[in-house]
Amino acid sequence: MNRRFKPLGKNQAQLTGPRPLIRARREDLDLPDLPLDTEQPTGLPFREYASIFSRRKWVLIETLIVSLVAGLLITHFTKPVYRATAKLEVENPGVAVQSGDASNPLSSLFVIGQQQPVDTQLELITASSLLNGVVQKVGPVTLSADIVRQTNVIEINGEASTPDVAANGANELMYSYIDKLNVHDVEDLKTAKDFVQNEGDAAARRLAQAQTALRDFQQRNNIVDVAANQADQLSRVATMQTDLNSTSLELNAKRQELAQLTSQLAAQPSMVTQRTLTTNPNIDTVRHQIANLQVEREGLTQPDGFTSSAAPVQAIDAQIAALQKRLAVEPAMSTAVTTHANDVYSALQARIADARVQIAVLATRQGQLQATLGQSKGVLARYPQIQMTMATLTRNVENAVAADKMFKSQFQDLSLREKARPMPVHIVEPARVPDSPVRPKPLQNMLMAAAVGLFLGIILVLIKEYTDEHIHTGSLAQELLNLPVLGEIRYVRPGKPILLPQMPPTDPIVEAYRIIRASIEFAAVGRPTGTLLVTSSLPQEGKSTVAANIAFAMAMDGKRVILVDADLRRPSLHAEADKDKPIGLSDALAGLIRVEDALIPYQRGLDVQLLSAGSMRQNPAELLGGPNFREVLAELETLCDLVIVDSSPMLAVSDTRRMASAFDGVVVIMEAGKTSKDAIKKTASLLADARANVLGLILNKVRVMQSLAPYSYGYGYVGEDVGAAARTLAPSQNGNGKYRSN
Repeated sequence: MNRRFKPLGKNQAQLTGPRPLIRARREDLDLPDLPLDTEQPTGLPFREYASIFSRRKWVLIETLIVSLVAGLLITHFTKPVYRATAKLEVENPGVAVQSGDASNPLSSLFVIGQQQPVDTQLELITASSLLNGVVQKVGPVTLSADIVRQTNVIEINGEASTPDVAANGANELMYSYIDKLNVHDVEDLKTAKDFVQNEGDAAARRLAQAQTALRDFQQRNNIVDVAANQADQLSRVATMQTDLNSTSLELNAKRQELAQLTSQLAAQPSMVTQRTLTTNPNIDTVRHQIANLQVEREGLTQPDGFTSSAAPVQAIDAQIAALQKRLAVEPAMSTAVTTHANDVYSALQARIADARVQIAVLATRQGQLQATLGQSKGVLARYPQIQMTMATLTRNVENAVAADKMFKSQFQDLSLREKARPMPVHIVEPARVPDSPVRPKPLQNMLMAAAVGLFLGIILVLIKEYTDEHIHTGSLAQELLNLPVLGEIRYVRPGKPILLPQMPPTDPIVEAYRIIRASIEFAAVGRPTGTLLVTSSLPQEGKSTVAANIAFAMAMDGKRVILVDADLRRPSLHAEADKDKPIGLSDALAGLIRVEDALIPYQRGLDVQLLSAGSMRQNPAELLGGPNFREVLAELETLCDLVIVDSSPMLAVSDTRRMASAFDGVVVIMEAGKTSKDAIKKTASLLADARANVLGLILNKVRVMQSLAPYSYGYGYVGEDVGAAARTLAPSQNGNGKYRSN
């Protein structure tokens, strides 16, 4: 199936990369549009950062070495410091008086200790009076104290330039604090005990008064349990209200029933007349007589009796006929009329009388229930006030009981303390003379120096990268010029093969040129591409090698390729292929030879021919910019599928600018880390001025970490190159012999 593509103009330099081109082709082919990730990532991806640090690793290494040397010198010249540690355990406080009264002597024993016992002890230990006394006694020492996390243990640290002074300072501070606690302990306990005794007596008196007031109130109101009495009264009110509602409903129903019965009684008569229809008894008598006569006749007409014409039989027949005539004229029914009293009227009168009696009973009951309910509600309304008074009195008793118990318990606790006098702190471990200094720490200092050096190195790398004016990645070039990157070629170390025929098919560089081949085909869809110009901004960027390898890659795809060396000032293609420098392009442009006579096979096994630069001329710019060059180029197009021309650098001479518009496509070669941003921008500007159709950029000599092609399938190739079998676009020839994408 032929695929139609939109042509790209020669001056079209607004391509944004392979993805938009492929998307355009889907739309032209009316294929279902696959979702494309058009969202641009914010910031640099990880591989770009890795590429940056790989290129500038020596900056990191040098900064790290300087930082390590500085850390080593600081560690060597730092005066050693020794640390000794003593440990105290703070006892958990007992029951404390929860009072904020400043006049309460128990506040110093219970309230503060209850809230922050360990913190209080820590503040007392680090008091300036104690610290100054210890320093005056043992000598210059730095003292500090801290709480061991999630414990009641306090660590007392002493730091000094000698081990003995550090240990003596920590121990002296610990013992001085314990002596201070012993001096004040006895006096504080006696004062607190007297205060608790007085407060306990007052609490006992308040308890007796509260209990008496509660008992008197219960007796006056005949209430033992307010809640139970109130619940019982509420239950009685609810029951009476239910009975009242039921009685009212029943009374209303009886009144409605009485009204209906009275209405029905008015509509009924007191006496009624009744007409009764009965069967005529004469008919049954006549029918009985006829039946008897018929039986008698049958007895007379037996075989041995009379005949039908006999007189006895004739007489019976005459009687039967007479009776039948009588039966025909007798009426079937007779009417009887009777008059008597109306039973319905009497029944309604009885029901009315009964209803009136029931209404009277219900009305009396309703009145009684309403009176009783009113009295009960009045009693219930008094309960909130009773309940509030009862709750206040009960709460007073409870508070008095709690205060009495508290002061009794505190008095017992203080009595026990007075006898045992336990210390609030205990020595867990005295300070020992340290064997080694705590500062400096060589390993820690070196690790810190390494971290600082690494951080500074990263900052320096990022600064250098920010201020660097060279192209290192294809994405940077694409963003800078808005031109697609056709591919990236890895750096080849000296001594390794640089041409595709010398490399194995599985080499990553071979695959890179396959990608470039496909990218050129995609970039040139919709128009015949018979001529391709390969150039660069500056010399020594590898454009000649790239041009030769593009020719080999196209030939591997089954195309006939002619490679032309148009760098008439510094030709190199013949040297890369170990060819002599015979006659070539300059001679053909001068009209000395025919083009086909100057073509030589470039590589065995591939349909690639070379047209070398030829003899050196004094006017290469005029030769390449003149009409003869276009004629030679047109003649070359008739001899192959694709003509690839290696030209001079754009910024070095004007040769390429004069002939760029004659080509179907132009490819610009950049060397990673060498080509500057200004140079590539100026090259793109010159090509645009020359009305050249720039297909895209190729980044050459890319280090492994610089590559922006992180996809590696891991498939190996066996035997010959299978690029022709796997290519996306099949080659064909038009009438002019040019390569066209179908």
